[in-house]
Amino acid sequence: MKISVEVEPPHGIFTSEKQSNKTIEDEINEYLPYVELISVTNRPVFGLSAITMAKRIQKHILMLNKTMRISLHLTTRLSHFDTFRTILDAERMGLSDLLPVLGDPRGPKDENYFDNGFDILGFTAYLKTGKTNQLSEKYQLLLQQGKLVPPIDNAKYKVGSVIDLNPVKVLKNGKKINIREKQIQFAKKKEELGAEYLISQAIYDPQYYLDFISESDINIPIAVGILPARNRLIDLFGIPINPLYKTQLRSQFTSKEEKIMGNKITMEVVNQLKDEGVKWIHIYSISDPLNFKQILGIEDIIQSQDRTNYQGINQIQD
Repeated sequence: MKISVEVEPPHGIFTSEKQSNKTIEDEINEYLPYVELISVTNRPVFGLSAITMAKRIQKHILMLNKTMRISLHLTTRLSHFDTFRTILDAERMGLSDLLPVLGDPRGPKDENYFDNGFDILGFTAYLKTGKTNQLSEKYQLLLQQGKLVPPIDNAKYKVGSVIDLNPVKVLKNGKKINIREKQIQFAKKKEELGAEYLISQAIYDPQYYLDFISESDINIPIAVGILPARNRLIDLFGIPINPLYKTQLRSQFTSKEEKIMGNKITMEVVNQLKDEGVKWIHIYSISDPLNFKQILGIEDIIQSQDRTNYQGINQIQD
């Protein structure tokens, strides 16, 4: 099974001295033995941009004489010139993957929030392939006006995109809406616009992936998203979850107990996906390699429950 992991730029605000001792390089060290792709997110609220973080990660990996696919998120609402410069910089760096994501598929718990970044996806693919039919109307107009930048010569990066495998979305008022048909349509459109693979939002039921595959005619790989089960995150994104799992999470009295139970639940999901022959999972570790290791069964959940920092592979604090 192929494994990829999502990492975030540091927030720049630490609540303890222990947290401030963590570095990007420390975190990457813990992932390297297990992953094939590191996906670097980009959010405007962070002081360290994704491209700067990707450069640090790339430099660190090269110093270790290792190779690794690095994916750069393109999520800020930039002008097409700024987006082009970022993509050109990534290509010159030799970053292997670009992930245009403008609008989370789950988004806020809003019934009408489905902005999935078709414009930026088609533009990113056009810069690689030169195929103008991948451009949206917005970029087609710029092309006709002679204002669109030319494709990048011999670009080698892979173009990814995002999708939601969950059949329903839970809104703020608790109402559930069916999103499966729309997400299947989005997935097909993204494939047509040049996406070479899709990374999904988190699921807690492997059957959602199997049903999505059987109901769609997607010909590109899908990485199944895995998020450590936490009450706050499940509620925040409106992710459907088995009532038994939800009860188990709700019954935990402390955040430490919730983390232990949540990682156990998520590990069960991963093991079920393995049994179903899923070829690629994408782990949202929420900036904690311990979550990553525990849900993969690399590190024992109970034995390592008191570990609060990390400074190298498999080091546990007593």
